[in-house]
Amino acid sequence: MALCHSERAMTATPQRAWDEDSEALFACARAGGALCTVIGIEGSWSRRLGAQLAVLPDGSVRGSLADGCLERGLAAEAAKGGAARTLRLGRGSPYIDIRLPCGSGIDVVVDPSPNRDALAEAVARLERREPASLAVPRAGAAPFVRRYVPALRLVVLGSGPEVEALAELAAALGIACEVGRPLGEPGGTLALGRAPEIALDRWTAVAVLFHDHEWEMGILPWALGEAAFYVGAQGGASAREQRRASLVASGVSEAELARLVSPIGAVGGARTPGALALSILTDVVFRFEALRGSGRGFAAHDVAFALLAAGHSQRFGDDDKLAQEFGGTTLGLYTAGHGAGRPFAAHLVVTPPGSRLDYASLGYRALAAPADAEMADSLRVAVAAAHELGVEALLVALGDVPFADGAHLTRLLDAAEGPDGPPLFTRGPDGVLQPPALIPARWFPVLLEQHGDRGARALRAGAAALDADAATLADIDTPEQLARARAMLAKAAAVG
Repeated sequence: MALCHSERAMTATPQRAWDEDSEALFACARAGGALCTVIGIEGSWSRRLGAQLAVLPDGSVRGSLADGCLERGLAAEAAKGGAARTLRLGRGSPYIDIRLPCGSGIDVVVDPSPNRDALAEAVARLERREPASLAVPRAGAAPFVRRYVPALRLVVLGSGPEVEALAELAAALGIACEVGRPLGEPGGTLALGRAPEIALDRWTAVAVLFHDHEWEMGILPWALGEAAFYVGAQGGASAREQRRASLVASGVSEAELARLVSPIGAVGGARTPGALALSILTDVVFRFEALRGSGRGFAAHDVAFALLAAGHSQRFGDDDKLAQEFGGTTLGLYTAGHGAGRPFAAHLVVTPPGSRLDYASLGYRALAAPADAEMADSLRVAVAAAHELGVEALLVALGDVPFADGAHLTRLLDAAEGPDGPPLFTRGPDGVLQPPALIPARWFPVLLEQHGDRGARALRAGAAALDADAATLADIDTPEQLARARAMLAKAAAVG
């Protein structure tokens, strides 16, 4: 059967320069038609898992699957009507006239009559700027759950040509942008020393672009205390130093200061308004795509991160090993920093009674472990908190494993199989499965029944694994191991 060379006419329609991930969903909900969803990818492909194409009643399409031949074939298949069905295209497909790059293969659900109520509900949630999901039917299998996040929104606050350049570039790319200027300028609404009256959510980026940095003192404490996923401010080294001192004096916490992106943008040293605008938008879009996720596994905003920091090493005597100096701070806070910079639904840390480490300064909520807690006891405390939060999964790390960094945590999020999949552990060169580990919520009841020093061992049978080298998983249980870890850190700093 030939899919690509269809006699059915299909009209290509203009699309925005920067396509919204939910474009096909909105089009299908409003105009009717079929919905095609990529539910499996084998090999390399240019779209994320869950990519969608809407085939409207007039034969036009919305969305993009990056290949005109593929899109024409799916439109022809959708026109046949009938029940939802899954097609294999590319590698291993009976449709030999469609070949995908690099010999890859994809599985696509073609649903000629998607659930209109479900489409409308997903659209309504996104219009309220809430995450949404859609169950895509699969014959003989559980539905594939397609997740959506609200569209990227940009708030630009400032004065001068940089503001205009950034607003114009965002508009050209179809990104919603709200601009705030000082009173006295055309359309100005900002008052010195006062927070703007603008609602921020976790899908919004804020760019503060003043040359007169006095204006920032009414804006940055407000922005850093809100849910915006990105808060950036322009300024040279001396301005940044003075800004930090002023923000600390005004009561801004270390956790909030850690969120501030400055210098702003992906490229340092931009010297023209246009270059700075491009640099800022590059950084914002990159971070937004990371927030949205790869389409595989979990998005960070659906996951709670828990650092288990209640263990005690007898090799350190009466000293708290996590309070030992490491990387310019303490070992515990250094390790906590890996999770602090990620947009998780919550940051949790399980600590021993009387812990003096200031995890709250990094945005963590401290959970007290029972006296003489074993690993399973600490894990049970974290799981109970995650269950109460209603998150889709819990990502667990250990406070004495300082080199399992943010990049490794992101790889775990992307490699997981999703809410219905198995737990995902990190596997070292010795083949042992260990934390950091990502545990879907359906496994929480198992962990709530564990006691003693077993931790998550009850989940290892049948668990998935992400490989890591020995350096990533180096733990610190003795003063000698601490000394070696400090040397590794110093060597990495010297190379960097």
